[in-house]
Amino acid sequence: MAANHRWHTWGRAAPVCAMLVTLLGFGLSVHRLGHNSLWSDEIVTAQLTRGELATVWRSVHADPAHLPLYYVLQWCFSWAGRSEWAVRLPSALAATVSVALAYRLGTCLGSSAAGLLASLLLATHAQHIWAAQEARYYALVGCLSLGSAAGLLLLVEQHKPRHAATFALVTAALAYSHFMALLAVAGQALSSAIIALAQGASLRRRLLAAWALTALLMAPIPLYLARLLSAESGGGSAPLSLRAVPDILLPYAHGHRSLLLLGALIGILGMFAAGRNRRATWLLLPCWLAGLAPLFLLRAKHFFLPKYLYHLFPLAVAYVACGWAFLVNKAAQAMQLRAAAPLFALALVVTNLQPLAAYYRTEKYNWRAAASKLAELTGPEDTVVMVPPTWPEMSWYYQPLEPQAQILPFGYGPSSLQALRALPNAGRPIFWVLYLPSGGVVEAEALRARYHLWHFHGVLLLKGDESPLATAYQVLPLVARAAGKDAVIAGPAWDTFGRVAEELGRPQEAQHAYEEALRCYAEPRARHRLRADIARLQGDYPLALSEYIAALEPAPDTPETLRSLAQVQHQLSLEPEAVVSLARYSRLAGSFPPELCVVMSATHLLRDGEVEAPGKPIDTPYCSGQNPASCYVALTTFIHPETGEARQAIFMHPPASLLFALPEGSSPLYFVSLPTLQPESWGWGSDGVSFQVYASGGQGALQLLAERTVVPGDHSWQEWVVALPPGVPGQRALVKLEVGPGPAGDYTADWAGWAEPMVVRWCG
Repeated sequence: MAANHRWHTWGRAAPVCAMLVTLLGFGLSVHRLGHNSLWSDEIVTAQLTRGELATVWRSVHADPAHLPLYYVLQWCFSWAGRSEWAVRLPSALAATVSVALAYRLGTCLGSSAAGLLASLLLATHAQHIWAAQEARYYALVGCLSLGSAAGLLLLVEQHKPRHAATFALVTAALAYSHFMALLAVAGQALSSAIIALAQGASLRRRLLAAWALTALLMAPIPLYLARLLSAESGGGSAPLSLRAVPDILLPYAHGHRSLLLLGALIGILGMFAAGRNRRATWLLLPCWLAGLAPLFLLRAKHFFLPKYLYHLFPLAVAYVACGWAFLVNKAAQAMQLRAAAPLFALALVVTNLQPLAAYYRTEKYNWRAAASKLAELTGPEDTVVMVPPTWPEMSWYYQPLEPQAQILPFGYGPSSLQALRALPNAGRPIFWVLYLPSGGVVEAEALRARYHLWHFHGVLLLKGDESPLATAYQVLPLVARAAGKDAVIAGPAWDTFGRVAEELGRPQEAQHAYEEALRCYAEPRARHRLRADIARLQGDYPLALSEYIAALEPAPDTPETLRSLAQVQHQLSLEPEAVVSLARYSRLAGSFPPELCVVMSATHLLRDGEVEAPGKPIDTPYCSGQNPASCYVALTTFIHPETGEARQAIFMHPPASLLFALPEGSSPLYFVSLPTLQPESWGWGSDGVSFQVYASGGQGALQLLAERTVVPGDHSWQEWVVALPPGVPGQRALVKLEVGPGPAGDYTADWAGWAEPMVVRWCG
């Protein structure tokens, strides 16, 4: 009777203890919640959710990588303000609920003691506190993952309709929280299928009803997934491997990593041992991890991080705690030591305290102080170059009393140098804001002889009057070395430094930088480009050509790849191909490459050319006065309705042509254009337009050089480069641009044009 009394007393005390542990978890989650500055992803959260709900909804749906649930919940807390504490509060609350759910799940899996141990281990785990103090979806994903698992167990163990509805709601919410959480949903579905096969018809009906409701609630998910897969097409990082699993389970293990991993494995073995005499649910727990399998095949456009698997972490803590609770209880019974179980539980919790204390001592980047100092130093006439990843943070915190200085988000990668080149080389000093882990401060001191320096924790302010490229040459290696093994920062820094060194005439340093960047990148297109850059600097142009071509599939990661490809093609005497590459670069980068010189623009072609068209006007908006030819040929602008691109074009309605003479000269000339149908005429019934280029070297009749037919379905503007024949000394070569009807010979809706036509030559 005494033993029964003790267990009865414990049964009544367990919920009270669980409440106390939950309060402990809340206290640990909000401790120093607003101490550190927000970082870039957290700032994205704040920017998306601190506005009207309609604006939040549109912003979330504008990015295929976002699912709406977390951001809508964040918006519900927008009343709390824009402070660090307010933005992180929803995560702290979700983490607190996770502690309570860990108790519930542990109780369902084993006993009240197992539930208490699970909640206590989770509440004091440094990884859990990190998620609680991160204004991102990780804490919410972990909370819903626990809720879904507990809901499935309740549904299996108890025959109540409300459990089916609860499971469906929580599982659907999990699916709407993060794309990686769909892997957890898949694991739950697999578990349910095996349970349904192993149990009776009544349970099968309950599970089927629960999953039918879940599927109904998740009906829009395939649309979100299709958008993501479409956006992620092209390129690809290396897939995750099994190494990512311990990285998410033991991120704060430090020097005890192997010991804690062994402890986790023993706990899982204990979990299976406890399940021998229970329902099949115990043996099906690994199915919740089966959703990991696709991760070893999937690739993303950017990269995978282990923290994307956070939905596994609270489940793993609960499983390990239940396993250890079973093993310790059995050992205590065998040795007749009543206090063994509580003491062992306390020892497990103590192992969490050192990493937890280390987490609280961790200083994150002090963007607030850096932005405050920058606002103090700068005025409206100053220029501030923000080297990533400082741009989101500084743009959030930098709020000077006077109008802001000119801010240049420098960016990373070769294409970012275009904005840097536009800065004046002389005049007022330029301020630079650098992301610099504290370990790089010592090396940064070497810059003090040439620049004014102010450094904060992880952030460096620099003021100097040297040219922007010279300063970039000094600071980019510093950022790259300070980033160390953080390939997301070090790779682009080395990549950009390589281009800067090239422009400053230091090819050996550029080659070294590209080799360092190559060690950091996993994305295939970037690796092909860097190998091509190295081969180009070594003079191996055939290898560089093949690598650049591989880097263009399915699209270049940076427009500068096309310029480099053009230089290699020029070295290999592939002039027409080089002009095509530069024309593509011009369209992607929005700027004209210096390697090409424009000999005749669209205005010159129409002003100096001779129009041939029928003598009677037709109904087009281009007719000018009493001139019928103007209804067929005119200078205008085409605007692509899908991309918003605006292109100057020579409009032509067949049958019409434009004849012009080339200037005299010996340099090879090329005609470049984007032949297209006027976007306003798409869907009007045109069968297409035939574009022809004729030329004469100065003697004899015009000869057809090239022909292309554009049909209404061709909505993309593709470069067309035609090599023009050299002129005869003393005579100017003639070129004729002509348009005709499509394959059916019908002129209906044949509103066509030569977009951005020009005659160019290679000028080095």
